[in-house]
Amino acid sequence: MYLQVAQKNTSPDSLNAIKTFLIQLPNNALQNSKILPLNVISTINLKTNVVSLVVTSVDALYYYVLPFLDSSKMYTLVNIN
Repeated sequence: MYLQVAQKNTSPDSLNAIKTFLIQLPNNALQNSKILPLNVISTINLKTNVVSLVVTSVDALYYYVLPFLDSSKMYTLVNIN
């Protein structure tokens, strides 16, 4: 399980802003827990010039990302033909 955000490397400012946002998400773990801070890994696909920001830690996803998504409204588009 992982979270990945991928974007062309033509907009490094937006990628840096996304990385900063993810790193600054509050921790939903109990005090004095041994949950490590959220770590965002950056990789680039040289063929496509796509940069991927990846969070692979299940603990980070559970204690940082999931609480943020839980408190947010989600919108979808349903296409019925």
